[in-house]
Amino acid sequence: MYCFLILLFILLLSINVKGQITIDPNPSAYDLVTNTLIGPGLVTSNITFLGNSNQIGSFNAGTSNIGLPTGIVMSSGDVTSIQAGGNPSTNYGGPGDADVLATAQSVTSNPNAGFINTTNDAAVLEFDFIPDGDEVIFNFVFASEEYLTWINSQYNDAFGFYLSGPNPAGGNYSSENLALVPGTNEPITISTIYIDPSQTPPSMNGSYFLNNPNGHSFNGFTIPIEIRFNVICDSTYHFKFAVADCVDGILDTGVFLEGGSFQAVPVDISL
Repeated sequence: MYCFLILLFILLLSINVKGQITIDPNPSAYDLVTNTLIGPGLVTSNITFLGNSNQIGSFNAGTSNIGLPTGIVMSSGDVTSIQAGGNPSTNYGGPGDADVLATAQSVTSNPNAGFINTTNDAAVLEFDFIPDGDEVIFNFVFASEEYLTWINSQYNDAFGFYLSGPNPAGGNYSSENLALVPGTNEPITISTIYIDPSQTPPSMNGSYFLNNPNGHSFNGFTIPIEIRFNVICDSTYHFKFAVADCVDGILDTGVFLEGGSFQAVPVDISL
């Protein structure tokens, strides 16, 4: 009987582990970009990362409901605490980021956005890329430990995907934030995507929101969202991916990018 109970415990433990998202903080930023994130049709260079080394890593979703199978994850705290049973609330006391601060202050649906005057613990991944197509796509999920308590507050953490380079429509992209609620000009934060009856309004873009995640520790997250943007084939672009705490340094926010999804769409020459 004692042996049976031990075997049963081991079996249940293995099932639980398989149901959890797993995070590896060891790969370098170069490896994460070139070997995990980037798909077909892109050549990358000048890869840099600013922040604590534990703020970036690779993930395997296992059977959690994060919605993306594998990829890279970046957080305003320790990415390993995202795993089930952790508590995503690490304060490194690190510097903030000016672009993320501007993004947080621009959220028109947050009545307290004007009180966001600092960012902290910024994690910033940057690289250049040259596409061999006229459109670039990638998939991501936004998640936060701030759901649902701090919606519409000055503690509204923020992130952004900032693009610079020639715009096919004319002129140039200049640190243009691509991380917008689909079909709007609003940045994605806990105050622009949520479902919470205690708020006014009780839902903002709620079709993109999932509460009570299974297999990791964030309180809420979005469904997978696709980003598409136009580029000029064989031109050089600069991409900046940044996330930071706002005002305080606790209650982490993270962003997952699907592995291999950052790719160029081939030019259609059929016409």
